[in-house]
Amino acid sequence: MSAEGSATFSTAIVEPDVNRRSANYAPSVWGDHFLSYATDSMDTDDEGEHEKLKEEVKRELMGNISKPSQTLDFIDAIQRLGISYHFEVEIDEILREMYNSHCDFNNGDDDHHHNDLYAISLKFRLLRQQGYKISCEFLATHSSSPLREKINHALKQPLRKGIPRLEARQYFSIYQEDPSCSEVLLTFAKLDFNILQKHHQKELSDITKWWKELDFAKKLPFARDRVVECYFWILAVYFEREYVLARRMLTKVIAMTSVIDDIYDVHGTPDELKLLTDAIERWEITAVDQLPEYMKVAYKALLDVYTEIEETMVNEEISYRVFYAKEAVSVIG
Repeated sequence: MSAEGSATFSTAIVEPDVNRRSANYAPSVWGDHFLSYATDSMDTDDEGEHEKLKEEVKRELMGNISKPSQTLDFIDAIQRLGISYHFEVEIDEILREMYNSHCDFNNGDDDHHHNDLYAISLKFRLLRQQGYKISCEFLATHSSSPLREKINHALKQPLRKGIPRLEARQYFSIYQEDPSCSEVLLTFAKLDFNILQKHHQKELSDITKWWKELDFAKKLPFARDRVVECYFWILAVYFEREYVLARRMLTKVIAMTSVIDDIYDVHGTPDELKLLTDAIERWEITAVDQLPEYMKVAYKALLDVYTEIEETMVNEEISYRVFYAKEAVSVIG
């Protein structure tokens, strides 16, 4: 049930006779910056060029399948450039074929195939983790560019611990200096990065607009204004274009969780927090009647977010998951 229009809420913040704490959180540094990306002005020529280059990269990837070492290097570049999500089927097919060609367990030569499999495993381990710190420091000292830059960056920020979008952007300058650089691959990666970034900017514009309309900066001035940072957090997990709903929903949930957390940790009194805990456990708009005025604002916004999620999940025929989402917030409360 939507909470919209179900009750009238005052913008009064606190009772004058209650001594409130304050964390003195700094205001958001972003202001209205992302509202300027309200339109998704994607150039159709870019989309056409994107599809053309994607097919060329796919042909180049599949064309080197008879050369395992080159193919593995190419796959590594695809992963580091942040575009492997476009070629998951092809990469799986290649790795499966490599595995089968090196692991024919029917001819009895177990030691030989074990060594081949170990070599492939080691190759991937070195590509993805860059080895151990001492070995890398030695290699960085005795290697030339661009391998030296790659190793130095791996020592500072291992790939497996990095944010995919930031890692991809950083790798462009390294890969273009690599003697094995594929111009088609690099061009496609840069275009894909720019196209995806425009979609992210539009998404963040919509989320910023939602946040501004809640007007928490005035109604709940004690709470953190960090919705942009919440979006960046989720973007580090789900950056692909098809996860737009996940980014939008999780950003809103985390932003509301941050507000609720500040109510508990900073602003609310023990008696008020007991009322809020009871309300969150009930998940009903009628529970708002028992809350202080400032809590009503946050509680109504929380219900609206989960109503939006529930409606979306019903459309996707996975509405049962909303129960677990509500349970998570109840635990936090």
